[in-house]
Amino acid sequence: MYELADLGTIEELFTAEAHRNTVGGRSLRHFFTYYNQRLPTTITVEFVDQTLKKMMGRKYLTSVTKVNNRRTRCIIRKVKESISCQAEDTDDLSFPHEKGNYLQYLYLWALASKRYEIARYLLMMLTDITVAALFGASFLRRKARTLRSPSDIEELQHYSLSLYICHLYCRVFEDIALSIVKQCYGNNVKSTMQLLIMERRTFNQVSCFVMAAEGDCKHFMEHQACQEYLDRIWAHTLILRTASWKSRLPVPLLLSRIGEFRIYFVVLLKIINSLMVCSGLLVNGTVRSNVRLLKTIGRH
Repeated sequence: MYELADLGTIEELFTAEAHRNTVGGRSLRHFFTYYNQRLPTTITVEFVDQTLKKMMGRKYLTSVTKVNNRRTRCIIRKVKESISCQAEDTDDLSFPHEKGNYLQYLYLWALASKRYEIARYLLMMLTDITVAALFGASFLRRKARTLRSPSDIEELQHYSLSLYICHLYCRVFEDIALSIVKQCYGNNVKSTMQLLIMERRTFNQVSCFVMAAEGDCKHFMEHQACQEYLDRIWAHTLILRTASWKSRLPVPLLLSRIGEFRIYFVVLLKIINSLMVCSGLLVNGTVRSNVRLLKTIGRH
């Protein structure tokens, strides 16, 4: 599949599908024409990227990733150490998903043309399943917002069914990502935190956490792992702010804050004494002692 998903095949597939008068063709054509004035004769990957960026607000798909030679050499070395009898054959190991592919665009084609079951099949073949599932949910959710309610009754029924199916598969793809996080969180909490914040090369260095937040994946964000990560961010921010306040507050400003506090404290004591005197709860000695306290605070 990685070898078949090359640039020429993907562009030919998008072009042929967008000019067909089928359910998938109309859906794909709507995706392009909603954000562009006209549909080109040949749909290129650049045109797909531009349309997707207008829809999602940023570039998400990355067609070619850099080869991590260091990681590849490390994997080959470990294989050689574990399987010494096949050491001479490990030099020919290839990692097609490392060298660059357009399988993500094939996944996008299936989503945009309403081939949702094919999209689920392609999802399991991608390198980063979790972030890809969140991308699918985010894409379908945004695509549902572009659908317009027709006036004809039959078209309205078709529109309602299409909208329902679209939202249904939004939840399906989000649940796939959620199930992965649940299983990882049950096995290793630390690894799950890394899974949430790890930047994915095949999705333009976007992490699962960012993808879920930008894609309005509420069910995914409600998981305990995401909430714990948010708590860590919030607590760390408070610590930094407290340390920053203590280290950067100038001495004159600090003295002025102390002076303001003294004034507020004096006023508060006066109000309390006045209320208690009016209520007849204080004797003269107690009032005089409080007055002396007020004078002492005022002198300092």
